[in-house]
Amino acid sequence: MAVNDFNIPEPFKTDQIELLREGIYNDPQINVYINKQKDFAFLYPRPLVDYKEYLPRVKKLNLEKYKKQRLVYMERYLKIRSFINNISNLLEIGAGDGSFLRIINKNHPTVALSSVEADISTLSLREAIENLKNYERIEETCKYNNKYDAICLFMFLSILLILQPIFQ
Repeated sequence: MAVNDFNIPEPFKTDQIELLREGIYNDPQINVYINKQKDFAFLYPRPLVDYKEYLPRVKKLNLEKYKKQRLVYMERYLKIRSFINNISNLLEIGAGDGSFLRIINKNHPTVALSSVEADISTLSLREAIENLKNYERIEETCKYNNKYDAICLFMFLSILLILQPIFQ
């Protein structure tokens, strides 16, 4: 089965996928699919999430200690570090607690940072990042006609379908 059958954006829509788990996200109809390379997974059908009442999976599954041991954010940074040397501003959509943006801020203090994150339970952690502009919704960034040299969507690739009209 090809990812394209699920209306997933490039570069993943031509990947071959397989069912990883049936019934997730407190819904027996929502399944987890993963590509053959094991570097992209997604839920289908996509669950509707009320981010005002959202409890991050890390907290819900009590994985905070495990998450701190992993170097995921540093690995993300190392993959794109060479691009960041040539930019003046960056937006992360789905910034969570701001861990990735902290690394950018530490290593590239002249890069202006912005985040879009609907999870208000992590807002205080993001507010602690010096010179970070926080937005709750993507439309807020458009309201000010902001332009970004780089936009990062590490965990919310499927949100591109929602954002498509904004980027056109």
